[in-house]
Amino acid sequence: LKMIWCPNAKVGTTSMYDLFRKVLGTGEHVRCIKEFPKKCAPFVSMSLIPESERIKLCERGFTTFTFVRNPYERVLSAYLDKIGRCRVDPSGKVISESPGYEHYCTSIRNKFRLSDREPVIFLHFVRWLKTRKSDEFNQHWMPYRSRCATGNHMSAVHYDIVGRLEHRVNDTMALLFDRL
Repeated sequence: LKMIWCPNAKVGTTSMYDLFRKVLGTGEHVRCIKEFPKKCAPFVSMSLIPESERIKLCERGFTTFTFVRNPYERVLSAYLDKIGRCRVDPSGKVISESPGYEHYCTSIRNKFRLSDREPVIFLHFVRWLKTRKSDEFNQHWMPYRSRCATGNHMSAVHYDIVGRLEHRVNDTMALLFDRL
């Protein structure tokens, strides 16, 4: 297909996977993450390709694309979906409706010394994020620059197509499907 997609979490990624799977007829829904690189075909994520290989692929005419979202809406979505669903059970254990996010919730609760009855609110999450190093970020709130090498730095990928979730997404998808 000669296309490379760098998926950004909380930017309609699940819908994009499902749409590409349906259009390409690639079978079951499989996430392209480091643990399953062979199952990702025909999808290749830019975040899994070493910089030297990215340059070679782009020079060979591969179309590169990614999608972005308003940063505020993306962080709010991450909070609502992952952090806002945490609570403390009667035994004092932090549990989450999004399994695997308990340690983030615990870290936020500890930072702000929240009692078991106090919820982690969006403001706690944002203030906690400001204290994190980029290598500590989960993919759901990781900056685009870290995940997909966007920006104006030397190793930045200059994407052929950057779609915005909130603006003319149908036009962007039509452009991509024309290239498919």
